[in-house]
Amino acid sequence: MQLYSFFNSSTSYRVRIALALKGLPADYHGVNIRTGEHRAPGYAELNASRVVPTLVDGDFTLGQSMA
Repeated sequence: MQLYSFFNSSTSYRVRIALALKGLPADYHGVNIRTGEHRAPGYAELNASRVVPTLVDGDFTLGQSMA
């Protein structure tokens, strides 16, 4: 699994906790939202809503839901 997140994001923090509690390894990829990395075209291809966190497991991509 690949986890794209920002270290200071509360949502990203909860995802990291859930992965740790489940014992699931994930490669961490930092996305600095303070410098606008989440708006870069490369990240937009990964997550169309351009928010963090984004969890990628093979062909499945899961992003933050505002609901």
